Amino acid sequence: MKKLSILLFVILAVTFASAQRYGARIGGNFSGMMATVKSEGTKIAPGMNVGLLTELGGKKVNLHIEANYAQKGFNINLDESVDGQLMQVQQQVNFEYLEVPVLLKVNPPVIPLLYFYAGPYFGLALKGELATELYKVDGTVQDIPSSVNIFKDNLYQPPYKRSDFGITFGVGAQFGIGNLAAFVEGRAALGLSNLYDTEDAAYQDFIVNEGYKDTDHIKNMVFSLGAGIIIGED
Repeated sequence: MKKLSILLFVILAVTFASAQRYGARIGGNFSGMMATVKSEGTKIAPGMNVGLLTELGGKKVNLHIEANYAQKGFNINLDESVDGQLMQVQQQVNFEYLEVPVLLKVNPPVIPLLYFYAGPYFGLALKGELATELYKVDGTVQDIPSSVNIFKDNLYQPPYKRSDFGITFGVGAQFGIGNLAAFVEGRAALGLSNLYDTEDAAYQDFIVNEGYKDTDHIKNMVFSLGAGIIIGED
């Protein structure tokens, strides 16, 4: 985690020191999960995404880097038989990330207002919480905490990683006068990192006692709508 924190700081410091354009954006996240964990029902969790951005290069092709506060999460809803017992579970996993997308942004000459971008993102969780609304085994309500820190070992869920990375891609429209431009955009982000900390000793206990496997995974999946401004010259 320390290495990732240092990497994110270096990327931001170098980029903002040499940037030609600066800006800010705000948007809404609609997130879910890609997982081996079976889940029924609603999987979309709303959140927000807000931060600063900077660009290196020309306005037609540039390196677009952001530093964002991003809320992500997903629902885990189960209603099935597990090892002969009827499990009914309703839980919400919530993350708050410092997230840094590093994107190649292209404005095709044939479409002056539109731009496209793609690239990796790197995330470091500032907070993680598991909120339990319902937990029944064979119709009996289990006495477990309604809210737990998912980065600390506990008896009720496998531990999660603080770090995350994946790919981001999207399309937007940018328009303005002189050195000031406004934009609206839509993007998708697909996590490549398994959020389960499978190397943690507590996770290995879950493999032995709860039927989890080393190959089990949960990954972030987010669609976002946003808007913002950019100030600066070529």
